[in-house]
Amino acid sequence: MELREWSPLVGLVNRIPATVQRGLLFYDVSITCVDMVDEFLALGTNVGIVFWYNRRSDTVEKLQGEP
Repeated sequence: MELREWSPLVGLVNRIPATVQRGLLFYDVSITCVDMVDEFLALGTNVGIVFWYNRRSDTVEKLQGEP
């Protein structure tokens, strides 16, 4: 993947689930914050999950916070 100043994030956003299940309930996921450095993007959500995107390897990791 080529690093560019501007790049559409549709492929990345499509990897983030629209809903998550916590116990018996389902919650809609919204991206609430974004931070980045040259190699990584961190996408914070309203459900306490951070998606860690490696721009070089094009991989996404889900980091779960404690409630």
